[in-house]
Amino acid sequence: LGCQALSEMIQFYLEEVMPQAENHDPDIKEHVNSLGEKLKTLRLRLRCCHRFLPCENKSKAVEQVKSA
Repeated sequence: LGCQALSEMIQFYLEEVMPQAENHDPDIKEHVNSLGEKLKTLRLRLRCCHRFLPCENKSKAVEQVKSA
């Protein structure tokens, strides 16, 4: 999928999935926050090594997941 698609997936999880998980079960907030920090770190690393992966084109994969 390339780094652009992975970056978009991470953004989707951070903005859509994880907030809903926190609202659904407040007891898992600490775990969700921990996972969120790991995803943010991964996204930063992707930006640092973008020259090794194709990043030019936006992927349709994220749109397909969102519409499912």
